[in-house]
Amino acid sequence: MIQISEAEWQVMEVLWAHPGRNGREVAVALKNTGWTEATVKTLLNRLLKKKALRHEQTDRHYTYFPAVQRTECQQREAVNFLRRVFGGSSPVPLVAHFLENQKLTEAELAELRRLLDRHDDAH
Repeated sequence: MIQISEAEWQVMEVLWAHPGRNGREVAVALKNTGWTEATVKTLLNRLLKKKALRHEQTDRHYTYFPAVQRTECQQREAVNFLRRVFGGSSPVPLVAHFLENQKLTEAELAELRRLLDRHDDAH
């Protein structure tokens, strides 16, 4: 199971959106972070070691591609979050937390109802 840090997640977001970028291009896309190109290359190398990325050499540059799907990582992160923050893998405490502590719009509530209905129909 691949676990990626928050910083590594930002690198993955760039490559999920635009696969096939080299290190400099990824660094430019992340310029708002204040990271140097060397920092971005360190993150790229960590992701390669974790097998979250693959690379191809073209001329003098490596071109990076995601080796895992975004949805796969989202699923793992969601389960980890539920375990860490809510003590289990059930989403019920998370949903209950938002329902009790956040002001949801009618549109958001309708979307939740639609998702629950769709889930009921599937099972």
